Amino acid sequence: MKSAEEKIWNYIDGLCSQEEALEIERLLQEDIAFQNLYQEILSFDENLKLTDLEEPSMGFTFQVMDKIRLQAQPLSLKAQVDKRIIYGIAASFILILGFIMAVAIAQTNWSASSGYFDFSLNYDAFKIGEGFSRTAIQAFLFFDIIMMLLTADYLLRKKSKLS
Repeated sequence: MKSAEEKIWNYIDGLCSQEEALEIERLLQEDIAFQNLYQEILSFDENLKLTDLEEPSMGFTFQVMDKIRLQAQPLSLKAQVDKRIIYGIAASFILILGFIMAVAIAQTNWSASSGYFDFSLNYDAFKIGEGFSRTAIQAFLFFDIIMMLLTADYLLRKKSKLS
């Protein structure tokens, strides 16, 4: 339950509901002690509104802002990602891609008797289970090549920004 002072402050500030305002107005008409408290709080509120707020000096503001600038800024969540995780994922992709490229190079027919190289792969070497078809392997290779090109582009752009 609110105290009488709290009800009066809410009434003066206009923060009370209509029911509370009607109750306070009724108390102001009937209760002399409530009227005296209301007059006291009302005069205090008027004096409070008349006082000027003190502002800190410009030197103080400058010193505080200077100290804030010198403090270490918190790292964003993006900067807090552990680089070892990223390098581990990149290494696994590179190893898988390297293995697939080694198998593809080993199975390539390098004879040039017909005038062109035959790059047909023996996909039976890639069959780990029945779930991997020729299309799935080609899609995986395509994805790995795109990821490799994007990574190379990122690294080259990063190096060019540093220099």
